[in-house]
Order: sequence, then structure tokens, then C-alpha cells
Amino acid sequence: MNRFAELLNLNQTTFQDATGLSPNNKSSLKDIYILSKFIIKNKPEIFEYSRKASFLLKGKTVRYLYNTNKLVEKYPNIIFGSKTGYTEDAGQCLIMILKFEKSPLVFVGLLNSKDREADGEYIIKALKEYYK
Repeated sequence: MNRFAELLNLNQTTFQDATGLSPNNKSSLKDIYILSKFIIKNKPEIFEYSRKASFLLKGKTVRYLYNTNKLVEKYPNIIFGSKTGYTEDAGQCLIMILKFEKSPLVFVGLLNSKDREADGEYIIKALKEYYK
């Protein structure tokens, strides 16, 4: 993963583990934006999972996974992709790629939010009004 980050010039990104749970996994909003653009262009199906409230993941073991971003249920036609996160350093985080009827894809990044769901919904409502 670190080699791939280097290939994409994600200069402020380092991974200690693949789960995303280590506090030593670090990135910047700029790097996450670059990675999001890469995913949209090359692997947009990755974001399909992040648009679902839950899904069945089949592999060596079968797991039922739940999305911690409750906004995907409220705004299924607006949220193109999302990722939640939390670390001691960054607090509650939320990344969303949004698409309104008359908009391009819009990247939203929240760091150190006290309530990422409320903050994310506020931004969605404001942008929805803007792109009417």
C-alpha cells in the first residue's frame, strides 16, 4: 500500500496496516482527494460499497458489514462515495463525494468534527440548495 501511495504521489500518506485501524495510518485531505480521483477514474465500483447501508462480504469468511455513515440512507441519490474515520489526532472524519443534479462531482472532507453526521448533512443541504 505504501508503494502504491508513492506511485500516486500521495506524499503525506503512510500505512502501517491495511485495516485502517492503526493510529499510525496517516494521510491528508489533499492525498485523499487525489486517491478519490484515481478511484473514480479507474475503480469506481469501490465506491458502490460505500453507498450502501450494509452489505454481505463474501471471502474466506462471510461477513455482514454496516456502513457507519448514516447519511447514505438519507441521501442515496447524492452520495457517490464516502469514508468515515476516527483517530485521536484527527477526531471524527468524513469524506464524501457528492453528485447533485446540476453539479460536477463535489469532494467534501471533514476533519476533527464533533458530529460528522450533522456537519455532513449541513453541507449536503447547503450544496443541494446551491445546485438547484
